Amino acid sequence: MLVLSIYKIIKIHRHNFFLLAFEVQILTKIRQNYEYLQIIL
Repeated sequence: MLVLSIYKIIKIHRHNFFLLAFEVQILTKIRQNYEYLQIIL
């Protein structure tokens, strides 16, 4: 699952706060899209 793979990337790069912030933004967008898809389906 895409969200889990991104979560793994975040764990790997947890020491890099800039990368973490960037990935959290992506994860938030994906989560919003996922919730939107759940509403549709």
